[in-house]
Amino acid sequence: MDCILFTASPGDRGYSRVRHKGKMVYRHRLVMAQHLGVELEALAGQHVLHSCDVRNCANPEHLRLGTNAENMQDKAERNMSACLEQHHDAKLTIEQVLWARAVYVPRHPEYGAAALARRFGVATAVMHNAIRGKTWRKINASKCQFLDGA
Repeated sequence: MDCILFTASPGDRGYSRVRHKGKMVYRHRLVMAQHLGVELEALAGQHVLHSCDVRNCANPEHLRLGTNAENMQDKAERNMSACLEQHHDAKLTIEQVLWARAVYVPRHPEYGAAALARRFGVATAVMHNAIRGKTWRKINASKCQFLDGA
């Protein structure tokens, strides 16, 4: 059976939402609860996974209950994880991070974190986190080429 798509009220992550008992909830969670014949609250702590990988699908045949670990495993297996430049919060590119890591000199007027942050138009904390590997952990410098001047 095909996906049942709802395009109204998509949330910021692409999941369709609907008002239920006075609050906005994800439609696929509500559909799953109705399909199982339970109240929405009974699904607390559980994830509703899509076998079709279509976020706004509410076909109960495409939905199943799972854990957070199962959800992350499904995303990884299907290459659905938003990471690096594709992540919705990304402020830098891979090339910028690799170049910054290569030239970084603590407190240097041109190559310190504050100067690099100004260069790329981000907060100093964003640059510090990228340089130190707190963010952008998944990049592999050996697979990337550096651009002069980034």
